[in-house]
Amino acid sequence: MKRYFALDCRGEYHAEIDPESQKAAVRSWACSKCHRLLPGRKLKEVRLAHRAMGSQPFMVSFALSVGFFRRSFLEVVCAGEIDRHFEWANVLGPNGKPYRDWIIAVGHHRIIVRGSDLPSHSYCPQCGTLRYLTRGGFFLYPEPPPNIDVFDETPGRLVVTHPVLQRVQQHKWPKLTVFELGVAPKPLDKLGILPLRRLPSNAND
Repeated sequence: MKRYFALDCRGEYHAEIDPESQKAAVRSWACSKCHRLLPGRKLKEVRLAHRAMGSQPFMVSFALSVGFFRRSFLEVVCAGEIDRHFEWANVLGPNGKPYRDWIIAVGHHRIIVRGSDLPSHSYCPQCGTLRYLTRGGFFLYPEPPPNIDVFDETPGRLVVTHPVLQRVQQHKWPKLTVFELGVAPKPLDKLGILPLRRLPSNAND
């Protein structure tokens, strides 16, 4: 049986996006409610309001629900095949020039890390994307597809198989947290199968 691990990097640094760049993202590719990548849309570059990015391999933003990754980190995670696992775009500094080693990225394969400690879930009323929250008791359910080794859980967390973890651990990544995830035989949160997306109630309005 495959082993799965969460890569977490929720430190003190958050990418602060320029307000005009955020507005442009919502007009182009981001949901106006949950700020995730809309189905069928392509990520486009975003501009930061401040240059400081911190030393961690990836981070989150409060303005858009996408991950900010060091390209060198994703190259290791994806064994040099970022396009196979992620949709991505450049990150621009306040001066409009792209960072050499930072990109925004959304995984092609999404997964939900579930938990038995105060779980809750809802669906975005605009795009129908699942939002799941829990305080702990983490697990996976159902078992992930066996032919995939890299999953995007939320902005700020990846789920990978053991061979991918071994690649990652050959490098020293500051502020990276790793914990193993068991695959539960039944949903410990008693929520059954949770679709990653549900048709919004106003879809036919």
